[in-house]
This record gives sequence, structure tokens and C-alpha cells, in this order.
Amino acid sequence: MAFPNRPLTQLHGSNGPVHALTYSSTPSTYILAGSTDRSVRLYNPSRIPQQPGNSQSHAPPRPAQLIQTYSAHGYEVLDISVAADNASFASVGGDRTVFLWDVATAQTLRRFGGNQGHTARINCVAFAGDGDSVLVSGSFDASVRIWDVRSQSTKPIMVLEEARDSVSCVLAGPAAAGAAGEHEILAGSVDGRV
Repeated sequence: MAFPNRPLTQLHGSNGPVHALTYSSTPSTYILAGSTDRSVRLYNPSRIPQQPGNSQSHAPPRPAQLIQTYSAHGYEVLDISVAADNASFASVGGDRTVFLWDVATAQTLRRFGGNQGHTARINCVAFAGDGDSVLVSGSFDASVRIWDVRSQSTKPIMVLEEARDSVSCVLAGPAAAGAAGEHEILAGSVDGRV
């Protein structure tokens, strides 16, 4: 596997530091970027491959095409997760809310949080379950909350409070060892535990 030795494209448009980057799900055609300007931007980084020896090989990289801007957060965006079908994505940040977005319309489908939600900024989010039926979020409040995407409830279906400090990352997927259909959640926290 070869990696490029110079920038291939640039993502312009964010009005502040970028905290979150992710590719769209397979085939990873698009890039989503979340930043302190409280927005998520969708880019198409497609580029025309340059031929070896081309006189433009030292030219600056072309900017990626900005396709859409998603704005609803009240604070910085800290993480983004894309559903397997690429029709929706989730974003989280300093406003203690999990936003579920429709990619095509740029509208929020759901907002998870409120009185039953996290009590501090949300650092991470991941889709999980069969058909991406749940969202898993980890927060500075040292908890992991699991949200049912398919129900109309804004309350978490499960709260995990084993961490002793801020949860900094979550990973969800099929159980490594277990019965078919079982899923597991991994959470990393500032206390050094997973």
C-alpha cells in the first residue's frame, strides 16, 4: 500500500479548528468534517489523477468540492459517525446532544439528549446494532449512553457508568466471540481503561 507524499486536496470552509473527520461508508467517496464553528460539512474530494512527470505535479492541491453544510449545533462538533447506508450520520459535541442527520435534506431527523441525556459535552458517537438501529455516545460525564434510532423516545435505552473519568472514544460492532446477532461496545476513557 502506497501513501501520497504530498497533499492531494484541501477542505476549505470551516471557520475554526476541525475536531472531527470521517469518510462516508463504503465506498468512502465523501468526507465529513466537524469543527468549532458548530457545523458539519460534506465534501467531495474527487480529483483528476496527475500523471508522473506532469509539469503540474508541484502545483498546490485543488480544493475539494463543498456539497452541503449542516448547522444546528450550539457548540463545537467533536465527532461524527456515518450510517452504513450513507443516508444519515450522527454528530456530537459541546451541546450535550446527539444529532441524527438526513444527508440529502440537511435536516436533523432526531435529537437525543435533554433531561435524560449526557450532563457534559459528548466526545464520541458510533452507530451500532442490526441496520444501525442504535447510536452509542460517550461523554465527559464519564458515561456511555445507548439510543434507539427507530423509536420516538429521546431517552437512552441503556446507560453505562463504569468509566471513572471522561469517555473519549467508543467502538461498537458484532461480538468477537458469542452467538450470532450479539453486539458489543468498547469504550475508552481518560482513566486509562477500556
